[in-house]
Amino acid sequence: MMMHRFSYLVTLLLLTLASVSCQPHAPFCFGHSHGAKVRIDVDWSEFKESKPTGMTISLFPSDETVQPIQHITHTTTHAVFNLVPDEYTVLVHNQSESEFGFVKFRDMNHYSTARVQPERCTSSWYRPVGGEILVLNPEWLAFDMQETVVTGEMVEGDTISDEKHRSRTDDGNETLISTMIPENVIYTLHVSVKVKGINNYKSARAAFSGMADGYFIGSQEYHTDQVTHLMDTWTMNGKHEDEDGVQTGTITSEITCFGLPPGHEGTAKENIFRLSLLLVDNETRINRMFNVGSRIYQRTTNGSPLHLYLDLALSEKLPDVTPASDDSENGFDAEVNE
Repeated sequence: MMMHRFSYLVTLLLLTLASVSCQPHAPFCFGHSHGAKVRIDVDWSEFKESKPTGMTISLFPSDETVQPIQHITHTTTHAVFNLVPDEYTVLVHNQSESEFGFVKFRDMNHYSTARVQPERCTSSWYRPVGGEILVLNPEWLAFDMQETVVTGEMVEGDTISDEKHRSRTDDGNETLISTMIPENVIYTLHVSVKVKGINNYKSARAAFSGMADGYFIGSQEYHTDQVTHLMDTWTMNGKHEDEDGVQTGTITSEITCFGLPPGHEGTAKENIFRLSLLLVDNETRINRMFNVGSRIYQRTTNGSPLHLYLDLALSEKLPDVTPASDDSENGFDAEVNE
């Protein structure tokens, strides 16, 4: 009787351990025979803007109630997982979220809601107009998203040679289920302004409104909300003397952004460019406002189509001023408004 009761308890204990050893819907199951050892390769050849020093891979199981898997690594070529059979959505981007200072990742618990936005900022010289939101210029960011399947055959160690991506890796221990090819989603905005009387020019600052407020990763669409970017760094080039003796040159600046919002119709007032010039006397400031939504054009540059251009010219010559002496106070403390 005692032996029968002991056998019953042992059997019950074994059944209990078997039932809780690994949850049937957990996508990540370490060290159990029903998990498949799979590999995801990442090819960064299309991301020419920046060389990644790390990456983040997120796997979303078909059951949306199950927590997604997030793998952060300094290895940028591949990652290995032990996964139960299921359909997965794989999302990869360069670096980890915490390494971005000018980009905010939001709603990353599911690929359908995942999005990135430029970080908000304030300015010591520019006063926002009409509720403008000022943002920082984002770092380079590349994404890829693919669907993949882990099958029961992979758990058993078999391969399906005629299925895309379904092959054993060189060491024979993993099944390659996907090759990700991330691509850049960040635009570059180039602005040039032709200036007569460039000999009187000291420095420039500008604000560019009507740009997209981020990117939806799952739908691969840019945000319809609009933000304003500051352009604080300008370079002067092409300085020459015209036939009438006026010195002319061009000032240029470029920033990163999320491009124009969807639905942009190319009308002038959709984008406003506010420019403030400080002259060489360190006192005189020239403020100008341009409606430029109809003058922005897109052109492929260095193999990338994500380049926007705006070319302007000041209609008036900069006034002649007496350059400040070397020991005078210099700086740029302007407010640009309507």
